Amino acid sequence: MNQYLSTVYDEALKRGFNFDEKKFIKPIIPLFITVSDGQIKYEFGHLLKKLKKRANNLYNKLKGTKNILPNPMFEIVKGKIEKWEIVK
Repeated sequence: MNQYLSTVYDEALKRGFNFDEKKFIKPIIPLFITVSDGQIKYEFGHLLKKLKKRANNLYNKLKGTKNILPNPMFEIVKGKIEKWEIVK
C-alpha cells in the first residue's frame, strides 16, 4: 500500500495537487507488480462502463483513449485477462 500511495503522491506533485506525505512511508526498495495488457484493457473497459452511467463528461473524454498508462508500480506484460477475474 505504501508503494501505491508513494506513486500517487509523486503524480500529485507533478499535477500540483495536495497530498499529505505523512499518510504513508516512502518505500526504500521499489516494488513492481506484473499485470497483463489484457487485464489493463479489461479494467479500463470496466471503468468506462461505470463512467458512462455516473460521469458522462469524463466518459466522453476518455472513451477514445488508446494508450492506457497504469500506476508506475505495474509492469505490463503481454497476456490475456487474468484467470481470477470475474468477467461479466
